[in-house]
Amino acid sequence: MVLARSGQPFTPSVGGDPANLGHTGYSRANLVGDPWEGESTTARYFNPAAFAIPVNSFGNVERNSLRGPGFWNVDVGLQKNVRLRGSSELQVRVEAFNVFNHINWRLENAGVAIDNPATVGRITAMNGRPRQLQFGFRLIY
Repeated sequence: MVLARSGQPFTPSVGGDPANLGHTGYSRANLVGDPWEGESTTARYFNPAAFAIPVNSFGNVERNSLRGPGFWNVDVGLQKNVRLRGSSELQVRVEAFNVFNHINWRLENAGVAIDNPATVGRITAMNGRPRQLQFGFRLIY
């Protein structure tokens, strides 16, 4: 089985109350540069310098304008039925999950406000699991 998908969309936001409305958690950042400038790494998936904190406004970044890392995984299973004496049969199975051991990154700090430069855009976790092998035997009599 092959599973491949694009990354989860997210919106860079800012903390606090930059529009002075008296409540928090609503504001987006201002786009002032190219968010994909430079190479994407685990230390800096996107360019946090491309965003600024708005002053007395809501921010101009579109909702879900950026996408996190994509995901792809391949699982393989093999099965062999071996005849024994009479009507007995031995079933041997081998299953491999994430057979190519591809690392899928998870951008946990996507929704974190851009006013925290130490963590914004940093990949700190893996999505999915590393390669796993599973063997199974079944005696049918």
